[in-house]
Order: sequence, then structure tokens, then C-alpha cells
Amino acid sequence: MKVKFNQFKTKSTRNSDSKGSNIMKKNRKLTALLVAACMTIPMAATTFTVPMVASGATVTIQADSNAIGYTYYYGYKVFEGYSNAGKFGITNWGSNINVVSLIEALKADSTFGAGENNQFYNIESVKTPETAMAVANIINGVGNDSEKANAFARLVGANVDSSETYENADIKGAGNGNADVTMKIGESSDIPQGYYVIIERYAPETIDGVNQARTLGLLRVVGSDNLTISTKRSAPTIAKSVENDGSWGKVADACIGDAVAFKIIGTLPVTIDDYGAYYYLITDTLGTEFDAPAAENVTVKVGNNTINQTNDKNCRVTVLNNKITVSFEDVTTYDGVTKDTIIEVTYSAKLNSSANIGETGQTNKVQLTYLSNPNSTYSPDLTNNISEAPTNDSTGETDIKDTKTTVDDNVKILTYQLDIEKVDAQNSATKLANAKFKLKNDEGKYALVTTDKISGWGDETSAYEFVSNGSGIINIIGLDEGTYYLKETAAPDGYNVLPEEIKVVITANTQDNTSDPINNATENLTVQVNEGTAVEGLEANDNYTGVLQIQVANNKGTTLPETGGIGTKIFYILGGTLVIGSGAALVIKKRMGKDEE
Repeated sequence: MKVKFNQFKTKSTRNSDSKGSNIMKKNRKLTALLVAACMTIPMAATTFTVPMVASGATVTIQADSNAIGYTYYYGYKVFEGYSNAGKFGITNWGSNINVVSLIEALKADSTFGAGENNQFYNIESVKTPETAMAVANIINGVGNDSEKANAFARLVGANVDSSETYENADIKGAGNGNADVTMKIGESSDIPQGYYVIIERYAPETIDGVNQARTLGLLRVVGSDNLTISTKRSAPTIAKSVENDGSWGKVADACIGDAVAFKIIGTLPVTIDDYGAYYYLITDTLGTEFDAPAAENVTVKVGNNTINQTNDKNCRVTVLNNKITVSFEDVTTYDGVTKDTIIEVTYSAKLNSSANIGETGQTNKVQLTYLSNPNSTYSPDLTNNISEAPTNDSTGETDIKDTKTTVDDNVKILTYQLDIEKVDAQNSATKLANAKFKLKNDEGKYALVTTDKISGWGDETSAYEFVSNGSGIINIIGLDEGTYYLKETAAPDGYNVLPEEIKVVITANTQDNTSDPINNATENLTVQVNEGTAVEGLEANDNYTGVLQIQVANNKGTTLPETGGIGTKIFYILGGTLVIGSGAALVIKKRMGKDEE
């Protein structure tokens, strides 16, 4: 039978042509029993069919490209035994294992069954050779059940009696960053043959804010050859994007009053199967410039599973003080969860009147907290209580060493201001007050305004009427890029109302086309009037202020008489008089002609 694990991959550095060497070469592929990577170990009764490594050999842990900072590897013996004819017989527990708590943990782990059906139920929680062989027999029988194999390795690692003290480790090694780590298997025979739990840790001063995940393995000390193993560590990731004109990216622009769509994508570690339970907390922070959605309007998916917030106590969604949290007590409980499973959170939030204009914009961030140690004793809390981080059951305090937080991922949302300057067409230095306009978007909806800022769009009867002030200025605050139309509804005294609507096009290049889109959100901001030349937005300190300026001129003129007014009556009278006069002249002329005859 074979028990499959996937934590380290191994390779031997020595070859032999003998029959015994051929057997050893075959078995060297099975040199590590691990919590998180891929191996197979044949077992028979209470013996493990593996060659042994002599004292004085070395175990080299290959550099990991994901490793950052100083890394320590601790090795503690799990089982003692002897080698005979290429097999390793279990004789007792290693001195560094807290056997009582390990057996109790095995009995409590539902992976091996519940209550009297638990595979370890009848094993006495004592540290004796008999319990060592009994536990080995059960593990021997798990076959290809990787879930049980991983659970056993994880629980062993969680019950190292020495509190994982580096100085007290049977095997130890340390490396800086991406350097290989070499661990010596004793100078002579001071480290007996056996099975060792290998635990990875990081120097505390180097891990703050670093995206890391730990590894853990049960390593067999085998044969007389040196051994090289390569870690298979990975950490989950988190990414946030915002919708902008149908596409998703890091930067978007919107009108104040618009609902802005956000999407968060989280991944799981490659070694997700190595965890008994996997805590996963997404914390998404909206600025006060947004009206946060209700918790029930936040959609959460784990792979193909859409979370039912009403009934699912494993996933909790809360919205408080513009902070949205989505916490999974154990994300592995959902159907089909693998290392490739995607966690997706989507929602919309309304941009409100406190929005910042221009390049400053509104920066939103997301943060991920996750269980980073497969050796953790963390167990899910599926009560109605809302928990924000894994806690140590014995103290009730947050178990910081078992969690890690990623670097924040941010998005930025921009909005703009259009300033209209009303002037005399013959003399632009003359500013015109009391000109009135309505603003229409390209969907035919008219701007609504609250507290001097755009607050939405409606029909013309409810439209807001903008009025130029004493300096001839109208400020329209909170616009998206796009096409708009200005309709003059009243001209200043002595001036004609503009006969046609003014077309205004705002263009902002906010796509992710820079190496730092958050701090360089807008590469080009312009405004164009009636197909004329586009004018660039105002800048300050090399950043766009988000303010665009256009000038609208009015012509002076006299109001023409209306149909039916006094003016037309004058024309009627004059016209009638001329007709009568012409007729009288003609009659007189004819009479004078007859008299002459």
C-alpha cells in the first residue's frame, strides 16, 4: 500500500549498480512523508519499507523562489526504530513528541471518524512502544487516502513537545532568503535513525508584511546517501479591480451619484490539501466617499458555490464603517475546492458628494489574512459569533504566528469638474451673470444636483438649472468622462439665448497603461466643445486637478416683435393706408383724363 503526501520532492545524489543499490534507488523516490507535496511511502505491518541514511549525511533543502528573509528548519524525531533488510521497524515514540496530546488530537479529528468510529478511539493516550506501533499500524492502513495522511502529518507537527525551539532541535538548519539550507544528520551516531518532523519558521524581524506561507513535513532519515529536497511553498493572493466602461482594471472614473462596481479575486495556496481547516479573511475598505452596500448585496462565490448568507455559518459577511469583511472559518468545506479554486467577491457602492475631484481620487484597498501554517491547531468556529482572525483556543487571543497578511491591493476612482465661463461675444473680458443652463448626458437624462454637486440624472422637468455667478462662472462638480450637452434656458439681460445646444466631450485616459496606475491614474484629461480643439485639463504639481474649463459667449441683440404684437398692427395700418392712397390716385387720374377729352 502507498500513502501519498505532497510537501517536498526528493532526489538522491548517489548511484549504484548493485542489486541492493537498485532497490535503494527505487526507494529513494519515497524519502519523505510530508504534509504538503507529492510522495509515496510503502508500508507493511509495523515496518516502513525504506532504506536509512547514515549519521553524518546531510539533508539539503533547496532554495525557494518565494522565500523572503531568514528561514529556519527544525527537525524533531517522531518514531524510533531499527533497519533490517531494507525495512524500518517502529519500536517506540521519539522523545520530542507530546504523545498524549497527539493521540487525543487524532481521536478528535473527524478525518479519522467521529466518536467510537474514530480509527484511534481504542488507543490509550499514553507514551508506550505499544501505542507507537498501534498508531503506525493505522497509518499503514490509510492507503492512498491523502486526506488522512496529511491530517496525521499535520497533527504530529502540531504536537512537538519542545515548543519548536531551534536550539533544541534534533536536526536544524538556517538560510537567508533564497539560499539553500543544509541540515547535518549528526557527526557520528548522535542522531539515531528514525522519522523526523521538519518544521519551517521565519525570523520574526523579517516577516512583517511579507506574503509568506509555511511548510511542514515528516522526513525519513534514509540510506547512507545525502538527500536533497525541494520545498513546494505557496501563499494565497488577493486582487481588487473596478469596472470602467465595461472593462475591469485598477482605475475608473464615475459621476457622483453613480453606483461603481467592484470585484475581488482571491486564490488558494498550492498546498491547500495539507490543512485540516483553512481560515481566510478578506477585508475590503471603502473610503467615506462611498455609500457602502448592505451585507446582503455583497455576492460571494467559492469556485462554483454561491454563498447563501442566511444559512451559511462558515462564511460571514459584515459591513461596518465602510469596511466589508468576508471571513471563511474553513474555506475547504465547499464542494470542489482545490488549489485552483477562485474566491470571488462582487458588489456596487455609490460615489457620494464627499468625493475628491481630480488625481487624488478615492483609493480603496483590500487585504487578506490567511492561515499560513499547516501545523496550526486552529479549528473552525461555526457559531453565530463573528470572528476576525483565528484564535488560540486556550487563551482566546489572536494566534498571530499562525496567520499572515498580504500586501494591500488598491484601486482608484476619479471624478471631474467642468467650469463654464459665460462672456460677451464681442469682449471676453466682460463676464455675464445670470445665464441659466441645464446639463444633459448622452442618454438624454438631465443632471440633478444636491449640495452643489451632481447627485443623479432624471427627466427635464426635474433637471437642475445652473446659474452663472457674478464672475460669469458655473461649476459643475462630479462628472464622469463622456459626452454632455449644455442647453441655455435663459440669457443675461440684453443678450440672446443660444439657439443650439453645446456639445461637450470629456476624455480621460484612465486605463492601466502605466507601471504605477494608482499614483499615475490619469495620463491625459481633455475637454472638447462642438468638435473644436480639445483643451487639456488644469494641472498642479504635475497632476491633473480634475478641473476642466470652457468659455461660452453670448451676443447682444434686440428682441424682434412677436406675431400679433403692436409692431405688426403698425405694418397693417401703413399697408392699408398705402393701398387706399393708391386707389384714390388712380380714380383722380381717370377723371382728369375724361375732363380733358
